[in-house]
Amino acid sequence: MNSPQIRTGTRVRVKRSIFPELIGKTGTVINSYGHPDYLAFEVQQDDGRKDLFWYYQLVKVDGN
Repeated sequence: MNSPQIRTGTRVRVKRSIFPELIGKTGTVINSYGHPDYLAFEVQQDDGRKDLFWYYQLVKVDGN
């Protein structure tokens, strides 16, 4: 997936992280930061936690 495919409101799943406990967690993108071709995304996970991820660490959840 590339940066433009993810927008605010997109449901995502964490596929890569330096924190193993985050892999597989799902949430909603609430903000983006950086250059349009290489964005970081703030994700509010379903459990309420908020974290930042690079676009390549996320995958869209089916249904978006």
